Amino acid sequence: MVLIICTLRDTTCDQGVRMPLQAMTVVRAARDIQYGRSIAVQHGVPGRVVNLQPGWAGTRYTVEFAPESGAKVTLVGLSAGDVLPG
Repeated sequence: MVLIICTLRDTTCDQGVRMPLQAMTVVRAARDIQYGRSIAVQHGVPGRVVNLQPGWAGTRYTVEFAPESGAKVTLVGLSAGDVLPG
């Protein structure tokens, strides 16, 4: 028997399997996310998952980030490595 334990704060299980985030989940940027040569969203900026696209290669997310500047930035096609819960 194998017991897999996941916590609500961490979406990574102890076997290294990452649970997909749900729509409307509050997230933050896991790293600086670039668009071309410019940084579109800096590390740690809060956002919210507004859509997810499951696929054979993994789930892709559409996330609306809200930097301190007040402008909203929506990025499509982000992976689980681009965002962290919370």
